Amino acid sequence: MSKIYLINICGPTAVGKTGVALYWAEKLGCPILSTDSRQCYKE
Repeated sequence: MSKIYLINICGPTAVGKTGVALYWAEKLGCPILSTDSRQCYKE
């Protein structure tokens, strides 16, 4: 059985979370699931 990993990037507004997420998603070949207090969407 293969393992499933979850990478969670949290922090305050405008600190570069999206840039870090995009970098690692491309490097690891995985999708991004973005959420905030009111919405959830997949990039």
